[in-house]
Amino acid sequence: MREYTAELNGKELTLQANFKASVRLAREVGDPLMIAREAALEAYMLERGINYQPKWGFTVENLPKIISIGLEAAGSRLKQSEIEDLIFEAGFPAARDFATGYVALIVGPQPEVMPESEDDSEGNQLGLAS
Repeated sequence: MREYTAELNGKELTLQANFKASVRLAREVGDPLMIAREAALEAYMLERGINYQPKWGFTVENLPKIISIGLEAAGSRLKQSEIEDLIFEAGFPAARDFATGYVALIVGPQPEVMPESEDDSEGNQLGLAS
């Protein structure tokens, strides 16, 4: 199970990423692959000083929807109005960062967990050979 937990306006929220949530996101907001592609392309162009108008962007209307999809997948019972209030109080840039992290979790590969080894018990947390 993939989860994204972060703080928004002083409240710790957990969003869950699964196939059902990604299909709902695609149907109600935008395809998560397109969202991620446009965000990456926009960042790439910005780094190079090139003006680029993405085909998809975060809005005041879609930020609460993205976050509510993840919250509902995680079993949250927050009402839409409560989510909207959290977003407004945190500020839209913070909410965008929160939503971006969630979309990245949906489109990215499952995070790998390093197996424990003898090196780990000797303080080598990454399991790298010395």
